[in-house]
Amino acid sequence: MRSERRNRTVQRSAGEKNKQHAGARPPALPAPLRWPLGVLAALSGLAVAALAVCYAGGVGEGAFDHWARSRAEQLMQRSGPETFQFLVSADLGSAATLIVLVALVCLCLGNRRLAVIAMVGPPLVGVVTSVLKPVIGRVINGEYAFPSGHTAVITAMALILGPLMAGRFALRRTFALLLVLTFAGLCGGVMALALVAGGNHYASDTIGGFLTALAIVPAIALVVDGCL
Repeated sequence: MRSERRNRTVQRSAGEKNKQHAGARPPALPAPLRWPLGVLAALSGLAVAALAVCYAGGVGEGAFDHWARSRAEQLMQRSGPETFQFLVSADLGSAATLIVLVALVCLCLGNRRLAVIAMVGPPLVGVVTSVLKPVIGRVINGEYAFPSGHTAVITAMALILGPLMAGRFALRRTFALLLVLTFAGLCGGVMALALVAGGNHYASDTIGGFLTALAIVPAIALVVDGCL
């Protein structure tokens, strides 16, 4: 009799825990991703600062930028200039539409915290890049270039969808981190390719944009997880 009562008590407590867990809001960053992305965010912020110092005062195309531009132009010629042209011509309206779509995807999949980050993160990333450009002063085609806002915003969106997918599939740390960084790299890389091949940015500008997003979005996610 006593053993049966104990079993019932254990089953009740387990059932209550499962209900609480089911009713809890999913975090913006799954537990396996928190410290790796936190560390990467800090390192990315330091890298952006270092690159900003290197390119401050209008430093032009370097050896790496020249090599990357040549390769990007070759690839663009093979695939056709119109393939990526729509990315370069993206404006605030199209970016806002993508942000809303990302937020709706997060809501539909039950992650309200990531939906909040989707509405805050990419716009904040865009503001930060806009503020940094005249401060750093690097110019291409008569416009401030470093860091690339287009690359930063699209990477920010990818850094929201990546953790969303990792959380849905309950991936372990290595696979979750690989998914997030690969997805962000692909999205940011495609945008960077279009910008560099089109002469809108130096390759190092796009790297700065990618790192800016990687510094800001995980940091926002950690704050949201701690506050909401």
